Amino acid sequence: MSRWAFGVCLVAIAGTAGNLRGQSVKPPYDLIPQSGRDPNGLMLNPRWATDADPLSVDPVEECGLLAKSGPPGHRKVLLKNPDCFSPGQRTLMRLNEPRSLRVFGDGCGQGESDGSVQGHVNWFPVTITGTLRYNETSTTNAQRFFDFDHAFDLAPDSGLRIPATKFNPNTTGDSLAAHLPDHHQSVHVELDLRETSSRVDASMGWWGAFGRLARKDSWDVGNRLVGSGRAVVTGVFGLDAVHEGHAEIHPVFGMAFERVSTHDANDHTRDEEWVFLARDRGNEGNCASGIVPFVLTGTPQLRDTFRLRLPEPDSVSSRPEILEGTWVAASEPESAAYPNPRFIWSPGHGLDVLVSWPRAEQASPDATMLGVLKIRWRGIPSRPAVLPLSLAHRVAGGPRRKKTRQPTLAGAPEDTVYYDALARRRLALRELRGAVVDSATEGNPHPPTDLPVEKFDVEPNVDVCHRSGSLPVVNIQRNARCIGEWSLVGETGAAFARPIGGRNFLWAVGIRARSLDFPKALGDLFHPTFLIEYRRNPTLAPGATAATSILAKLEIPAIGNVAYLPGAYLFLQPGLGKMNHTGETIASFAAGFGVRAPIPGRTLISPELQLGWVRNQFTVDLRFVLERVTW
Repeated sequence: MSRWAFGVCLVAIAGTAGNLRGQSVKPPYDLIPQSGRDPNGLMLNPRWATDADPLSVDPVEECGLLAKSGPPGHRKVLLKNPDCFSPGQRTLMRLNEPRSLRVFGDGCGQGESDGSVQGHVNWFPVTITGTLRYNETSTTNAQRFFDFDHAFDLAPDSGLRIPATKFNPNTTGDSLAAHLPDHHQSVHVELDLRETSSRVDASMGWWGAFGRLARKDSWDVGNRLVGSGRAVVTGVFGLDAVHEGHAEIHPVFGMAFERVSTHDANDHTRDEEWVFLARDRGNEGNCASGIVPFVLTGTPQLRDTFRLRLPEPDSVSSRPEILEGTWVAASEPESAAYPNPRFIWSPGHGLDVLVSWPRAEQASPDATMLGVLKIRWRGIPSRPAVLPLSLAHRVAGGPRRKKTRQPTLAGAPEDTVYYDALARRRLALRELRGAVVDSATEGNPHPPTDLPVEKFDVEPNVDVCHRSGSLPVVNIQRNARCIGEWSLVGETGAAFARPIGGRNFLWAVGIRARSLDFPKALGDLFHPTFLIEYRRNPTLAPGATAATSILAKLEIPAIGNVAYLPGAYLFLQPGLGKMNHTGETIASFAAGFGVRAPIPGRTLISPELQLGWVRNQFTVDLRFVLERVTW
């Protein structure tokens, strides 16, 4: 994205932020801050505006989150219930979907005629403080079939709520879930290892050891490395609508967590070891497309400065000291563009780590900085009564819960080129000994603002199902599901068979549903139609050519390159029926291809080509389907 495009997006934010601040009654799924703003002006510890239990809500279903018709990967968010969000937040929300089908897992990347969201519904970058725990890492033993992510579990600070959904417990792996209570509020956090840890040599301390998890995922090793300590995470907040609709921070732009802490009661000091990450861009996984840039300030400029604030212990008497640290950043010759971090202590608030990089451009190299810092605080009166960080979460105990298996998805061919280039651009090690901590001379340097989530190629925002009174009124070309989720279906056609005669025809009537809820993981992949079919076909039996069947058609929208045709789909159609003359039971099975298109009157028309097997005879059918969206 050009600087001009970023500028246009950010100029529009001033009015939007004003709208957000000016509303006294919040719609239920607006994000509202619980702790003000972070040093970058981003929402700090957001929550849903609703007072409902976060682990009982389903915004995708309750708000009718759909996708408007359009080319795959460029569709708008479409809302059946616009009252879920304020106009200001609707302006900022974005839909990020893949531009080609990902077959494995839940098959993200559906056709444009299907209203199901097949990607991420994003709000904007936020910052959340709490407790970070290691969850799992996708291995790379079969690279094209995994999503390449380090996954974490982020629980909020005590007394705060978190904008989770009823599906967030399903994102917790079995190993971690065994040590957590049943009613555990958290959001999912994901970090692509190809963009971060895989670019660090194995010998480079903590990040090198963490990168080795990509080659052999071990929860015990990951848990020992990450621990269970205080954390601050900055990244894009959104709902992963492919995987039911859990809340997550993805991509992560900034992260710090306290891995180890020790206390010296005699010297009244506390030593902490923090692991850091800061970067200017990241991806959203396989069920998305493109790279999401991170832009901080509201005026065009050549550089961005990101501030990651570490909390200070109680009773601190003086500025902290940086004992030692390492920082891995862009390799030569670009390293001069990514200076070592600066440190500013804001008494009563914490220690800010400031990193600076050139403003993100589509053609520019990424800014990725990973580090480990050891910090000493003075004036701590007594030893805190806490467990070792790596064991703290075990106190919660709780029964072992089964996890809904996360999908393993194939990467798009265009992604391979990008990540191969990242792998060649290794990160270089730097020492931070002798770093100076300054005292703060100003408050938060950035004005409060909620940034829209843009990819480098800017995506559109949100549209709504327009209403007239209590009945939705919408152009069928926008999305049939604005009107209803069930349809009446009629089919007629003929079989290409020998002998071909006037008795060679079929008709069928039935109903179609938008999705099959069982199994839940495949609910947006298979769309069922239930039909009663009457067929006259000389291939069935000599002298007894008529048959009536009950058929179940399972449609699979947009397979492979078919995704670029309007409303394309494949289908499977098993059936069972009787010969009308003899009463003989017959079984049938067919598979085919169709293209659905809208016509006036809330109606869709689809030509279909079908290959089938009826009573031990091979048939080729040409069908025409009329579908009227009814309720």
